[in-house]
Amino acid sequence: MARMVIARILNPKGWWDHWGDRKEIAGNAIIIFQGIEVIR
Repeated sequence: MARMVIARILNPKGWWDHWGDRKEIAGNAIIIFQGIEVIR
């Protein structure tokens, strides 16, 4: 985890290029929001 934080700080462009290639979730995920319930 520390390596990921250091990489992001020291090389932000390289970080986003790397994760842009790895995450590729476009079209592969569906998020459905069903609501919020407030508990008091």
